Amino acid sequence: MVFKIKDDEESIRNFLYKLGAARLDTMILTETDEAIRNFVFSIPHDKILGLNSEIATIMIKNLNLKFSKYGILFEYVSIIAIRLPWEI
Repeated sequence: MVFKIKDDEESIRNFLYKLGAARLDTMILTETDEAIRNFVFSIPHDKILGLNSEIATIMIKNLNLKFSKYGILFEYVSIIAIRLPWEI
C-alpha cells in the first residue's frame, strides 16, 4: 500500500489527534480484511484468480472513503497473490 497524509494543516491535525499511527495500523488491517472478504464472496471461485487489479481498485476506493476524514489518501494497493484452498 502507498498512502500519504494530505499536506494541509487540517488533514495533519486530523491524523495526529483523531487517529494516530497505532490506530491507523489496526484500522487498515480491519478494512482490508473486510474489503477482500466482501469482494471474494461476490465472485465465483473459478474467476477470482485473475482479478488482482479489480480487488485493488475497489480497495483503494473503500479505503479513501473511510480514511479521508483523517486526512489520509491511498494512492496504490498491490495484491501480490491470491491463493485458494486446494479443495476448490
